[in-house]
Amino acid sequence: VQGQHKALEPNNALLVYAASIAMVITANYLLKKKMSVGLMEPCFDNIHDILKHMQIKMEPLKEEWLYDENKIYENLEKNVKADSLFIIDPNNPTGFTLFAKSKKAYQELLRFAKDKNKLLIFDFCFASFMLPDVNLDVFDLYELLEESGVSYVAIEDTGKTWPVQDTKAALIKCSKDIYPE
Repeated sequence: VQGQHKALEPNNALLVYAASIAMVITANYLLKKKMSVGLMEPCFDNIHDILKHMQIKMEPLKEEWLYDENKIYENLEKNVKADSLFIIDPNNPTGFTLFAKSKKAYQELLRFAKDKNKLLIFDFCFASFMLPDVNLDVFDLYELLEESGVSYVAIEDTGKTWPVQDTKAALIKCSKDIYPE
């Protein structure tokens, strides 16, 4: 569980066979709700293409807006109009992670989402690459998410780190308010 002990509590997680399928499911939710998305940039993955194909309105969410934990709220408030924020952590291709800052970085992101009624979408597919880094303070983010009361979708995938003859699994974890949909 990579230090994320609350990932399977409460029972609001779904298993699918690939992260790309999880992304399509998430894009379908955004389409159904007519929600726009601020997609983290740079983004070197198929996320942009999936959202574009699904005709989801996108705007940039520049990675540098998250660099200073003391300005995250201010930067997002000034620059983000989208209904949801799509955070890739760690980001591909830069490797940037909010975990490298402190718990405060995530707390500020969650405070902004809660205050502004934003859906948070996380791609944690590369999170396993952070495990060997002893300089990171990897706390239980799912516990923080549940306690904050924000609406969120988190996607994880074994295919990036532990594919076994192309056998893999992806996890979609949702906040309790959107899980039934």
